[in-house]
Order: sequence, then C-alpha cells, then structure tokens
Amino acid sequence: MTFLAPGTRLGPYEVGELLGRGGMGVVYKGYDPTLDRVVALKVLPADFLHDATFADRLRREAQLWGRLDHPAIVPVYYSGVEGEHPFLAMKFISGGPLSALIRQGPIPVERSVAILKPVASALDYAHDAGIVHRDVKPANVLLVEDGTAYLTDFGIARALAESRGATGGSGIVGTPGYMAPEQARSPRPDPRSDVYSLGCLAYEMLTGRPPFQGETPMDIMLRHILEAPAPPRSWLPTLPETMEKAVLKAMAKDPAQRWPRAGHLVQALEAAAANQGKDTVSLAGLAPVVPAPALPSPARLALVALVSALVGFGSVALIRSRIASAVPAASAAPAASSVQWILAASKRAMDQGAYPEAWQMADLAARLFPNQPEAQLQRERVRSAWEAEKSLGLWAPSPPPILPLAAPAARPPRVDGASDHR
Repeated sequence: MTFLAPGTRLGPYEVGELLGRGGMGVVYKGYDPTLDRVVALKVLPADFLHDATFADRLRREAQLWGRLDHPAIVPVYYSGVEGEHPFLAMKFISGGPLSALIRQGPIPVERSVAILKPVASALDYAHDAGIVHRDVKPANVLLVEDGTAYLTDFGIARALAESRGATGGSGIVGTPGYMAPEQARSPRPDPRSDVYSLGCLAYEMLTGRPPFQGETPMDIMLRHILEAPAPPRSWLPTLPETMEKAVLKAMAKDPAQRWPRAGHLVQALEAAAANQGKDTVSLAGLAPVVPAPALPSPARLALVALVSALVGFGSVALIRSRIASAVPAASAAPAASSVQWILAASKRAMDQGAYPEAWQMADLAARLFPNQPEAQLQRERVRSAWEAEKSLGLWAPSPPPILPLAAPAARPPRVDGASDHR
C-alpha cells in the first residue's frame, strides 16, 4: 500500500501523521477543517476496488456502524473513495490501542476487568441490534489516558469479507489469533463468535500472551480449531481458578458451550475477582478440554491443507493434490494415512466426551475424502454417540449441520499485524 503524504486530501479531510498500519488498512491522524476537529482516517487497501460494489458495501456498513449509539463504540463520521483510496473517518482516540499496553506485560486483574467491561457492553449492544463485529482483537480496542476503553472497526470485516467473496475469494476476513473456530467454516458468524474473541482478548490481557502462537497465521488458526489453550494459570498461578474457568468457557470450541452474551463473561470475571479463593462463579456447560496430541509431520501437513480448504485457499481437488505432494513420496498412500491419523484423533476426542472436536475432525475428513468409508462411518459414530448422550441428559447441544466447503479462492485471507487504530 502506498503511504499518503501529510496534507493529502481525502474527501473533506486533510491527512496528517501516520498512526499505524495493518492488513486491513493504514490509519492516519487527520483534520476536518469544516468542523475544526481532529479525526482518525482509516485508508483501506485499493485491491478491494476491483469489486465495483465495494464502495456501496463500505458505505452501508458505515451507516450501520453510525447508528450504534453507545459510549464505548468509536463514532464513525464519513466513508468514501478518493481516487484509489477507500477510507473511513472516525473519532480520534488519543491513548492508542490495547495491543500497545499488552506488549508491556500482563495487565492486573482489576484493570483488565475495567477495560473488558465497556467492550463487552458495546458488543452486547451491537448484538442486540443484529450486528456481529467479527474482528475483536487488542488493536481494535482503543484507550484514552484515563483508561476508558472504546471498540472500533464495526462492519469493516464484513464489508471486506463480502467483497472478497464477490470477487471469488474466501469471503473470510479476520485475525487468526482471535478468530473463533467456526469462522473458518462459515461466512456468517453469530454473536458467540465475538464472545470467543473476547475470551481470547481476556486471556491475553491476564497472561500477557495470546492463547495460541505459531510460526504462520495458518498454524495459529489450526490450533484454534484443534487444540485446547494452555490454562491461564499455567502462565499466571495467582489468577483465581474461577476466573480461569470463566475465560476458558468463553473460548469453548462449541459455540453452544460459551457464555451466551459478552457481558456474562465480564460478570463472571468480576465475581471471581471479588471472591478470590471461593468457587462462586456459575460455569455450567463448560466444554471439556482435550489435550493436544503431538502431530506427526505428515499428518500436520495434511491438516494444514485441510484448514486451508476451509478458509478458501483452494478446491477439494487442489487440496488433495497438496496433501499428496506434501507427504514424503515413500508413503504408499499419503492421503489415506493422513486421513487415518485425523480419524484416530477424532476417536480419541470422542472417547473423552469431547464431541465438538470429534465431530469437527470426522466431518471435515468425510467431506474432503468422500470415498473413504471409514471417514463417513466415524462421522456417524460421533453423531450417534452425541445424540445418545443428549437423550440421556448428559449433553445439551445437538451435533452441528454439515457445512459445504468454501469456494475456491483467488488469494489467501488477509491477516492483520498489530498496529495502532487498525
């Protein structure tokens, strides 16, 4: 992306100093001479202008965002396109992003809860209005000097996702470190996806580190789908156990096992902080946690290819060929051996009662390799066992429906880095 020089005009605004950059845009401090006020100008990638309807999509999302009248939601003032620069103008928040504060280390419990509370309130307000944020992360939480927190970038992820889907891409935009597992499968996440992201945010604030790390964004997304995060108390032993359970409940793989509303997570954290040493927080429905097995190299390569298919990297045929080429040629049946490893992991998860994880692995294997009878059989085993436990009152949620694979993509999903005002 070309950076704009100070003094450049974007609609009625003047560009000032560069504040930060990320995969979803560059942010400048700007000036509105008409109203004599400082603003933040977010300039989005020009690539999206290849979609002739993108400007309309952006305007529509800005209008929806502008209707959200909440004290913890950053107001948006304007959306437009100047030359090859689609942009948004919004209220300037002087204190910088939460990501900068987290880089200094773990945030004390009291301050973490104080920051999370208005963010959760903003999310619940937006959810009640039918709007899912899709990209809750530290860089989208802005702070002022007195510690007040604001949530920004409502609707931008959806506008970019719809534009990418319209031009043959994956239709999925987000930040792998904070995306709920289902966001890799469905282009229409619901409010519980934001609850998951808020749980990741709480985890990182309290421990000073994200719940999952990896060498690549794809590796991180894979961990969100298949692995359980290390308990927060393994990084911060002084954290109340009930607070740890509250965070892990928000991060349950199965959306039905999470807190129904973002505010419920904060209420649980407040109760845990006020009753340290006492197990007084209601955590009914907490999903079981399955330790992550060590992944053999061939199987891990196959799983990376599998997740790549879900997030729109390519067609089923292309992913099969990638699996075949990724596993050493000495293997007589690389695809089959990789599927067998995935199915074995599904069986282990089912044996431990972790039906969401067992179902997800079996279902993905069955859809990617429809000619493998064992994959189809394992999927039905999980479904039958899950429904049987439900009928006995041992499990509340129903098995999820079978979802189609994502359409072939022209390019991989865009990934954000950490920067101010992203």
